[in-house]
Amino acid sequence: MDFVSMGMIIIDAIYPETGPPLHDILGGAGTYATVGARLFCHGDASIRIGFVIHAGNELSQKLRDEIASWKTGTHIIETPNRKTTRGKNVYVDGIRHFEFCTPKIQVEPSMLPEIYLTARTYHLICTPSRCIELVKELLAKREKLVASISGLSEKPIFVWEPMEHSCRPSERMSFYEALKYVDVFSPNHDEMQALFADLPNANHNDLGQGGPVIDPHTFEVSAFGLYLRLKANGFGDKTCALVLRQGEKGCTVCSANRQFRVPAYHRALTNLWLEEQDQWVNKVIDVTGGGNAFLGGFCIGLGMTSRWREEDPSLDLSDFEGAAFYGTVAASFAIEQIGTPKVIYRNSDGAELWNGDLPSDRISAMLSRVHKQAATQPVSLAFDPETIGALIEICRTETSVSSKALLNNKQPSENDAEELNKRLARSLRQTTAIEENIKLPDKLPQSLLKDGR
Repeated sequence: MDFVSMGMIIIDAIYPETGPPLHDILGGAGTYATVGARLFCHGDASIRIGFVIHAGNELSQKLRDEIASWKTGTHIIETPNRKTTRGKNVYVDGIRHFEFCTPKIQVEPSMLPEIYLTARTYHLICTPSRCIELVKELLAKREKLVASISGLSEKPIFVWEPMEHSCRPSERMSFYEALKYVDVFSPNHDEMQALFADLPNANHNDLGQGGPVIDPHTFEVSAFGLYLRLKANGFGDKTCALVLRQGEKGCTVCSANRQFRVPAYHRALTNLWLEEQDQWVNKVIDVTGGGNAFLGGFCIGLGMTSRWREEDPSLDLSDFEGAAFYGTVAASFAIEQIGTPKVIYRNSDGAELWNGDLPSDRISAMLSRVHKQAATQPVSLAFDPETIGALIEICRTETSVSSKALLNNKQPSENDAEELNKRLARSLRQTTAIEENIKLPDKLPQSLLKDGR
């Protein structure tokens, strides 16, 4: 298997600000993540996408047919004595308010077919404590299969999407502990802001916009500065990444010693070049599920970037950075309608059209866009690796200071956080980020056009 989401299917009722309510809409983080991954697994590869569905006694044939149209390796668990998990989405002043209408059934490792335990990547959406539980149990079950399945000894990649309600400063130590178990942490902008809301003078609106890690005068925080905290206190020395999802601003990938930005596929009119504005059409209908779809596409993209480098070994793009292109395109399909994107199978050449487009065409368009952007402004910032080591040591102060405060039933004080910021800023006074125009592929390799479109 290439991908399994541990997220749920939810049948949504949607109450927009204008117009009548909509009922029986496929939703849920697991649903959108699965579709996001499925977009890039063409033909027979589609069955390598795993998705667990608890189907209640009222799950309509229409919705079953929609799910079947994806041709994924879906595992349906019939629950005839109850309804499918259902939710209510009410939009007020542009903000979505969600609540469950039925008891939810979470996807547990014990529910997975044996083949799902062989997955290369897992998408987790949960609290820190559940994240740790899921990873431990999945690895334990997988370990039992190692002797009978060749190649299974390689550790899978865990991509963690946090639950919004758990993102708060008082939980940060729990997040650091959970990061020891995963490879990629991907909050959205609001979740990251909430998790670090106690940082003094932090200008979170500028996350990922470039510049120094922390300004030595204002102590404002950038995405890379937060990544250093996550790495120092949670991730540790393993290969890892912070993937910050930022809606219409795109995403920022922080890994190793580099910060890399990918713009959104669907951009606001104000974010277009002048020559593009006359042809602009707003195709964004409902952003629900965009982040989940992003991570499904991202997970598949982790295995695709190495194939780019096989055709051109001089490429500088890391697996995490290349995967962000796939995630960005997956999100673009998810937000063009209420519910999930629709697929049409073209008999003449075997192509799969999602919302009328080939996903590979959108990847190529994104590559062209970033090439054009790189001609006028850097898309990547790199930092001296030796300096990074020193900064990480400073960031470890947060764990020791905060742990002592929590042991005494107190929250870490603002003065503690400010002192950490000042120490980090002092170390950065002589450190300048190197603006890079890293070498990107001009187009998708032909091998990906055959089975990854």
